[in-house]
Amino acid sequence: FAVGGEGSVYEGRGWENVGAHAVSYNVKSIGICMIGDFVENLPPQDQMESLKKLIATGVELGYISPNYKLIGHRQVSATECPGQALFNEISTWEHFTPAL
Repeated sequence: FAVGGEGSVYEGRGWENVGAHAVSYNVKSIGICMIGDFVENLPPQDQMESLKKLIATGVELGYISPNYKLIGHRQVSATECPGQALFNEISTWEHFTPAL
C-alpha cells in the first residue's frame, strides 16, 4: 500500500499477496509506503489519518493481527525510511516495537 499526501490510499499488492518491501519480513508483514520526504517534517494530517485508518481496516478485516508490531523500514533494512520525523512519531504509537 502507499498513502499520498492528500490522504489517498493506493493498493499495490493488497492484503492477500506477499509484498517485496523488506527481505526476510515480506511473508509476515504488510508494507505501507508513506509518499513524501519525512526527514525533518511530519506528513500532512490527512496522510497520517489515512495511515491509521488503513491499519485499523487491516485489523478489522483480519489481515493484521490485533496484537501487531509496528516497525519502521529502517529497523529491518539499510535505509533511512521512513525519515526521522515520521520514525519519531510512530515510535510513540501503542503498537510500535523498538526491537524485534
